[in-house]
Amino acid sequence: MKRSFERAWTGYKRHAWMKDELLPLSGGSRDKFGGWAATLVDSLDTLLIMNLTADFEQAVTAVANIDFGWTEDEEINVFETTIRYLGGLLAAYDLCGGRHGMLLEKATELAEFLLASFDTRVRMPVTRWPWRG
Repeated sequence: MKRSFERAWTGYKRHAWMKDELLPLSGGSRDKFGGWAATLVDSLDTLLIMNLTADFEQAVTAVANIDFGWTEDEEINVFETTIRYLGGLLAAYDLCGGRHGMLLEKATELAEFLLASFDTRVRMPVTRWPWRG
């Protein structure tokens, strides 16, 4: 299992670094979830669990450059943003024992951004949030 993850992670680093997804057949990439490096953030906890410390440190450094206050997307998928990004940041922060406070700062930045999606009549977020409007 670890070897499979390492192979996938190496492919992501080589062909899709800082993009949301690797397209494994073409070797390309795409930004489908806000363009904030979904695979990178979502993989942080796995990197720690698999003891891939150097890769984790490299990924944490990259996370510092993500601007959750801006995306080219007209709308964002609130559920995917919450589980992939917010969940990924908080899980990694917890698993590293709080050693990387920037992960919590980024999670807070994102949570504040997402808070506006709850500004609905029933205080439940919309599925797809037109964040620019």
